[in-house]
Amino acid sequence: MKAQLWKELRRNIHLIIAAGIVLLVPYAIATVVVLLYEPPRALPSRPFSWSVATTIAGNWSLALSMVLAAFVAGNAMAGERADRSAEFEAYLPITRGRAFRSKAIVAIGIMAAVWIANLGVWLLMGGSPAPFKPADYFAAIAFFSCTAALMFGVAWLFSSFARAPGNAAGAGILAVFLLGGTLMLISYVVDAGRAVEEKRLPFAILYIALCCSGGIACFIAGTMHYLRRVEP
Repeated sequence: MKAQLWKELRRNIHLIIAAGIVLLVPYAIATVVVLLYEPPRALPSRPFSWSVATTIAGNWSLALSMVLAAFVAGNAMAGERADRSAEFEAYLPITRGRAFRSKAIVAIGIMAAVWIANLGVWLLMGGSPAPFKPADYFAAIAFFSCTAALMFGVAWLFSSFARAPGNAAGAGILAVFLLGGTLMLISYVVDAGRAVEEKRLPFAILYIALCCSGGIACFIAGTMHYLRRVEP
């Protein structure tokens, strides 16, 4: 199992680097902006600037991580077919269950590292500063996490049979646009006569519920297909 994990880490090294970029670049830009805006000598007495900057950078990083989720899941199985290592591995005495566990641990671990780091920075900085509210931050977290779950699940499903990881990742990204666009259209047609504020919340809850349930269902379906598939 340890050898399988190392193999998956090496195969996903470019995505691990991308995860580091997604995590660090927003905070680096936020730091540069704060240093340009505030005189360095005033920063110790102005923690507000750091709090606002890190909150915005954290949301930015989480938004970028949604797209990263599609590529991480899309590369999980389709990446092996693209470099033809799946055919070689099929002849090795490695069970599909062990291969699946290593792929899932690495893929989910990459995403978990980005999310845990961002939430850790947010807690370290004392939560949401004014004008941000904790409720707004948690609403953004719910939106980002559920959207990432749908992208990840759909890309994982397509990766279980696709031969190109880019196609699987594209399917995950497209699924979000299709779901969001469909719900927006239904919201406009059904509730055209109501105020925007009155109809926004129900459809936001429906979007989050469909993203989470759809992402989990696609992940399970992709896993079952991979475990039963005969490579190549």
